[in-house]
Amino acid sequence: MKKDVGLLLIIAFLSKIGGFIKDIALTYYYGASYITDAYIISLTIPNTVLALLSTTINTSYIPIYSEINKIHGHNGCNTFTNQIVNLVLIFCTVFCAAVILFTKPIVWVFASGFEPKALDTAIMFTRLSIVQLYFMAVSYLLHTYLQLEKSFLLPGLLSLPIKLVVILSIAISIKTNISVLIVGTVAASILETTILIILSYRKKYRYKAELNMKDPNLKKMGALTLPALAGTSTNQLNIMAGKTIASYIAEGGITALNYARQLEGFISGTVVQSISIVIYPDMAKKAAHNDIEGLKKTLSSALILVSLLIIPGSIGAMVFSESIVKMLFSRGAFNVQAARMTSMAWFYYSTGMLWFGVRALLVRAFYALQDTKSPVKNSFIGVAVNIVLNIILSKFLGIAGLALAASISEFISMILLIIVLRRKIGLLHLQKYFAASIKILIVSLFMGYAAYQAYQFLITIYDKNLSLILSVTIGIIIYAAAILFMKIEVVDLTARNLHIRLIRLWKGKGH
Repeated sequence: MKKDVGLLLIIAFLSKIGGFIKDIALTYYYGASYITDAYIISLTIPNTVLALLSTTINTSYIPIYSEINKIHGHNGCNTFTNQIVNLVLIFCTVFCAAVILFTKPIVWVFASGFEPKALDTAIMFTRLSIVQLYFMAVSYLLHTYLQLEKSFLLPGLLSLPIKLVVILSIAISIKTNISVLIVGTVAASILETTILIILSYRKKYRYKAELNMKDPNLKKMGALTLPALAGTSTNQLNIMAGKTIASYIAEGGITALNYARQLEGFISGTVVQSISIVIYPDMAKKAAHNDIEGLKKTLSSALILVSLLIIPGSIGAMVFSESIVKMLFSRGAFNVQAARMTSMAWFYYSTGMLWFGVRALLVRAFYALQDTKSPVKNSFIGVAVNIVLNIILSKFLGIAGLALAASISEFISMILLIIVLRRKIGLLHLQKYFAASIKILIVSLFMGYAAYQAYQFLITIYDKNLSLILSVTIGIIIYAAAILFMKIEVVDLTARNLHIRLIRLWKGKGH
């Protein structure tokens, strides 16, 4: 299990690097303009639907697949997977037809602040891109199927050449027609789906046009999915509200907000996802055995680990937000204003990274306790707070106000979840977590100060990009060294395990 998680982390990291290269290519040729805004909005619509479908797959397909595999073996799993594929295809057909018929009002909902030229471009892009939903949905399902069949490496690495196709389409579009942007993106999805079908067939998956709506497994899937879908829908509403308001603030505002969110997700998203993969099964097992104290200990250790990785990342992002954005995106058509909007938004997103991470783990604890209603109620409150703050703070801070609103609403949602969970299972024993977090914060602030001073010195010798890379490296080394002396249990345990492995490796080589 640990080997699988480690492999997935490496693949996820490489995939995000590929995504950044794609974004850099897009900003190089088009900057933060009405074209990039229209491009992002046209992909937001299928991505929103995909988020709902992925929630269905993650919360119900995976556990039911495992149950069927125990009872009916591979043939039963194949039948169940075919039924899900066919349901997805039917849903996508209905949705795509609706978007094609009502493209203008649907796009307007997402980007009501667009100027006529930007709105027309977004409508054109959306009519071309909506067909991508078929391939995105089937690809996600087949990715999950292959993971359940213990196939991680090839499906995961597939995203890298697929992103290369998108990058090539960006470069070609600047010399031909902007519609090539979308055509290339759709072509990449078709290629990815084709390869995944081939890989799935190697794992003995065989497609059949079969669908039995009376199948008890489908009914069970529906019952498990509905509460989770409600929570995901509110999160998507949150994202949509932010982009809609961004469309009113400035041309390129959606692009800046999108890149800032991706930079924030590069740190918090990767960390939270990896830790959740490890701790969720353990918490679910302890909850099933009514070991509430064990669940609390697992949750506390996971929260410390999140703080250990996210707090220094947050401080580093706030210290170097402008410099990193300029290094990654400030070239070609990506101008000074776009860089400033993106860096300011990332700065304020960074203030809420920890709240996002803690809240995500708390939600997992509720799911382990088979309580999906409490996180849904919390999501509705978070969305309401975020929309109100979006309207207020955007008037004072512009695009950055939307990021700050998201961070504040995450903090409020986190506090409310802690209160509800405490009422549900009693004291959470968070004293150890708070003590560790204070130590981590002190070390992170020292790291940030030292890295900033190093940067100020190095730019007098080297160029800004090299100075930035060296300063971040120095900060990481200082943090890693200092945290070892702070007597944090998770750190001490990891250091001991690493020491033991190194000794065994040394002895194994005959020394």
